[in-house]
Amino acid sequence: AATLGRSPAAVRKLASRARQAVKERPPRFLASQTDIERLLIAIGQAVETETIDGLAAMLTEDIELVSDGGGKVVAALRMLSGPPEVAAFLMHIARKPRAGGWHFTPVQANGGAGVLIGSEAGLDSFMAVDLDSGGRIAGIYLIRNPDKLVRVSANGTPAA
Repeated sequence: AATLGRSPAAVRKLASRARQAVKERPPRFLASQTDIERLLIAIGQAVETETIDGLAAMLTEDIELVSDGGGKVVAALRMLSGPPEVAAFLMHIARKPRAGGWHFTPVQANGGAGVLIGSEAGLDSFMAVDLDSGGRIAGIYLIRNPDKLVRVSANGTPAA
């Protein structure tokens, strides 16, 4: 309570509300490589057609995207939410030209599927997603911070 600068009763209430929020949140499921591939194809089609409709349809209404650029590369400065905002951000990142085009390497991370995204210039991002029970994308986690990516080797395992 002292750490938060609140009374013990207020801290108990905060903890109670947090536990309730966790219980009420629908469960999320780890994505498979097929799910990741579907997302990458949809992002590519969105860039090609310059419309986010197909990509947005794959996302839940309460989709959240969290990214980390470490202040060194383009990343969302806050958590993004909602299909239009998340789809537009993904399209913005994918539009950036890369020498030799984009390269995608499927990896296993945190018990689920992920993908390393790079180009001839090197590793650009790591992406993982969560799904809802219907297979729609409910969460996207994008690491773009070069200081964190340097810890990942080509096969997706931590570098020695």
